[in-house]
Amino acid sequence: AVNQDAVEKHQGIGKLVGLLESTISDKVRAEAAEALAVLARGFQGNPNKSIQDHVSTAGGISLLVALLHGDTAERAKESAAAALWSLATKHYNNQVAVADADGIAPLVAVVGICGDVAQEQAAGALAALALDNSKNEVSIAKLTVALLGSDDKQASAKAALAISRLARSHSSNQAAIANAGGVTLLVSLLDAKEG
Repeated sequence: AVNQDAVEKHQGIGKLVGLLESTISDKVRAEAAEALAVLARGFQGNPNKSIQDHVSTAGGISLLVALLHGDTAERAKESAAAALWSLATKHYNNQVAVADADGIAPLVAVVGICGDVAQEQAAGALAALALDNSKNEVSIAKLTVALLGSDDKQASAKAALAISRLARSHSSNQAAIANAGGVTLLVSLLDAKEG
């Protein structure tokens, strides 16, 4: 916690956010996003609210969401998802800010198209965004269930894992997934595999 506060005191957060700009290489952007993820994550499961606030007010959320789009290297997407997870954990205003920056759909896309580590980070971010935020919860459930119904079997399998993580993280997510048709779709996919 002392080191986190020292980084913030010496304007390190603003400098790290500045390294997320699109004119910077994906490798540097990934490292900056990972540093922000670690700093905002806090200590012993307690996010550093001051750093979460500072990253948001410095414009970091929209820059992290931008990293999730397009031809960005997978490592950068993974780090951006990790940072968004740390920023949204137990922070309602940042949950809203990520949704307002159109960050939910690209996180769901990362679940469907990226490797295991990026998928895990994106699923964690989605779970954090949904916690105690019913609007995000419904949006995430609908998008993830839509991915589950994809003709791309690999994307569908990754969506099933994300749904599993969301369902385990909070009982209200279970209801949102069921209301979005996720349970019916999961059962039909299992029936199709058995048949």
